Amino acid sequence: GPPGPAGQPVQQPGGAPGQLGPPGQPGPGAQSPPGGPEPANAAARPANLPPGPPDLIGPLRGIDSEGLTIGTPQGPRLVHVDTETQVFDARGESLSLEVLTVDTPLAIFGHFTNDGQTMMAETVVTLPPAAGRDR
Repeated sequence: GPPGPAGQPVQQPGGAPGQLGPPGQPGPGAQSPPGGPEPANAAARPANLPPGPPDLIGPLRGIDSEGLTIGTPQGPRLVHVDTETQVFDARGESLSLEVLTVDTPLAIFGHFTNDGQTMMAETVVTLPPAAGRDR
């Protein structure tokens, strides 16, 4: 048969010794001073609003003796309120449930009951209407 192609020896690259550079020094100001001032921006959360994301957000669909009905993408959700439930506006001003009106966007902080459909509201926060929402 015809002779095969000449085998090319695999060239192993020469192992250059790895040069270790000096350890990087952190630049000045990399450590923010502890207890620095909070940024005073308009989006800062008022102190009396709960931390973290709300458990439920949606427009108010109705109020009755059972509590609030909130519209969600999964359908209306019943939110129980009691004498312990606090109501605030987005600025952290205390409100009463009586001032809430249908279609007001609400953020509910609380926990779902065992059936997963009903929420016990600990805090209700009214949200500013979405900008540019067409009626």
